[in-house]
Amino acid sequence: MEFKQVTDKAAAKFLFTQAYLTDDENANNYSPEQFEESWNKWLGFFTLSDGDKVVAFCGVRDFGDYARIFDRYFVVPDTRQDGLGNNQYVLDIINPILEHVGGKIPFFSIEGEDRRNTMERTIEVINDCLDEDAQFHLLDGMHETVPGSWQNIAIQKPHDTFKI
Repeated sequence: MEFKQVTDKAAAKFLFTQAYLTDDENANNYSPEQFEESWNKWLGFFTLSDGDKVVAFCGVRDFGDYARIFDRYFVVPDTRQDGLGNNQYVLDIINPILEHVGGKIPFFSIEGEDRRNTMERTIEVINDCLDEDAQFHLLDGMHETVPGSWQNIAIQKPHDTFKI
């Protein structure tokens, strides 16, 4: 697998639009409008490729003191595995993406109180491939990442608060 930063806006928008055109339940998260809104907020946009085929992409979004990794994370449907924590691509991306947080506190999140178990499993899997000082833990409660969007937050240890 090859991890790569995409700096060409048109190339990144093309990939994003391809995701929008799928029948994915979150396809609206990849609309051209969502891309335009996100592009200038990302510290970087990244792909994971198997040979010449992009199999996954995501951004690292600037949240002030924090950097949201796996922002708009998308896996091409015909290469998917079950769940974020069970996906080998997450493990292929996690270490290189942490090198692109620009000194900010990395976190990732998922919407829905009913998805805490998914977050716990994902954290466990991710932590297995990280050094102890780079591991994540799940914060208590739900946190508003943007107005009206309450999320479960996994943040890098030893940080135990999330305030934007």
